[in-house]
Amino acid sequence: MTLNVKYFRRSVAAVHSVLKHSSCPENVYFHFVALKNNYFQDSRKMVKSVFPSLSFKVYSFNEFRVKKLISSSIRQALDNPLNYARTYLAEIIQPCVERVIYLDSDVVLVDDIQKLWSISLTG
Repeated sequence: MTLNVKYFRRSVAAVHSVLKHSSCPENVYFHFVALKNNYFQDSRKMVKSVFPSLSFKVYSFNEFRVKKLISSSIRQALDNPLNYARTYLAEIIQPCVERVIYLDSDVVLVDDIQKLWSISLTG
């Protein structure tokens, strides 16, 4: 999930919904991606202040990696480089992580994420 100052409340709601509906919330680990800027330094503290026992890591995303590739669009939200970080997850997240479920910050789960995790992606 990406972390953005403007949408931080949405991210908190999404994390809360995952934890609330999870049969084993202690087994859920979050990987957050934030732009490498002044906010990046505070993002870990902000998440920790809301979810003190949450297992997570915050990764930085260099916006200049995609900024030159983004053309102006009808929706201003699509001009945010962080929207494209999901494309680079394999390069951003530690190599030992073999599988992730990417969630947008505006998603709310109403069932156990384990059901989604257990779906086989082979064949």
